[in-house]
Order: sequence, then structure tokens, then C-alpha cells
Amino acid sequence: MTKKTILITLMALSSVTATYAGNSIDAKIGAGSIEQKNIENEKPLLWGFDAAIAFNLELDKLLAISPEIGFLNVSNTGSFMGADWNSHTYLFPLTLNAKLFLPMGDADMGEKPLLQPYITVGGGYVFGENHFEYGPMHQKVGLNGFTYQALLGAAITLDPTSAVQILLEGGYRGFSLKPDVDNPETEDSKGFIARVGIRYSLAGATSY
Repeated sequence: MTKKTILITLMALSSVTATYAGNSIDAKIGAGSIEQKNIENEKPLLWGFDAAIAFNLELDKLLAISPEIGFLNVSNTGSFMGADWNSHTYLFPLTLNAKLFLPMGDADMGEKPLLQPYITVGGGYVFGENHFEYGPMHQKVGLNGFTYQALLGAAITLDPTSAVQILLEGGYRGFSLKPDVDNPETEDSKGFIARVGIRYSLAGATSY
């Protein structure tokens, strides 16, 4: 399946969410990490900027299907054999997730809970690029492969009459990346996510 087909599929799933009451949109920013092998044959855990937009299609008050579009940017620098080098990686994970809302007492009475914990598990496709400079040499390599994630989060209600909630979430993410070169080798990497954000309910303040 091509990158274009996957992107169109995720966008279509996202547009469907607007037609159902109880659905919501998440916008999140924070820090993300990934293990990445460098010119010195080391594989440090690199942290950088991370962001994501998710569309929550609620199947039940405790379960949602959530397509998500993400972005991760990490950098690394060093010196090898008397010359400086630097590396910049840009990744775009496209995932389809299941989101489980843990039952809270207020929700059983039809009210939006002040604190709504949730668990997110999913996977999908990732594509991006790595830009590497070593002395006068500059190399740009495309990356693509599989990604998966498992997150714990909480939606905090500051005002029950508002359609907006504050999000806090963090967890684990794995990658299986293959570079666009001759005879590529797939490299498995792990990473972590820590984000804050907002959730906007498309049905107003009565949805969670």
C-alpha cells in the first residue's frame, strides 16, 4: 500500500468523525524520542519535538477508534576522525488506534468526569527523511516502515460547560524503519512520548 493510499484512508476515517455526536479532536505537542545509530556505530536515545492530531470516533462511552497523524524531529551532532557531523531526522507516523476510556463514577451518571483516564494502543505506517552532514558531504535518505505505540493519558475538565479538556499523556513507541537505499536493512528502534494538549468535543460540553 502506497503512502498516498494510507494517507487518504486515514483522512477519510477522520472526516467520518464529524458526523457522529460524541466525537472529538485531540491536538498535542511535547517531546518524543527514538534510538538512532550514528557514524560512530552508537545508538543513543535522541529526544526532540513531537506533535500529533487525533480524531476520536466514539463507538461507546468507554471505547473510541482514533486515527492519528504525528510528527517527530530529532537531531544529533558529534565529531569523528577530526571532522564534525550532524544528523536531523523527520518522521511522520500515521496510526490507527483503539482508545479505552477507564470508567469513572461521574460518567455513569451521564456527567463529564473531572478526570478521565484513557489507554491508547495502535500502529500504522511511518515515513520521513534523515539529513546527514559529515565534513563537506551531505546525504538525504528517505525512511519508511512500521510503527506502534502504547500510551496512558488523562483528560482534565476545568469547566463542565466547556467543550475543551486538557490532555496529559505519555508512553512507549516502537519503529521498524527501512532506508530508501540499495540493499536496505530494517532497523528496529524504540522511543518514548510525553505530551500535553487539548481535546475539543464536536458535540459540545456533554461529550467526553
